[in-house]
Amino acid sequence: MARKFTMSVPNLMYKALEEEMKERKLDTIQETIRVMLSEYFKKRSK
Repeated sequence: MARKFTMSVPNLMYKALEEEMKERKLDTIQETIRVMLSEYFKKRSK
């Protein structure tokens, strides 16, 4: 089951997410955050 939530981030963090999105060739900030969290949790579980 997926859950939705709203999140506010400072402008500096938003700009960093935009850069990361472009580098990874992703379509949205939300997708970028999901990918980054997925990578983080995979590394953390090892």
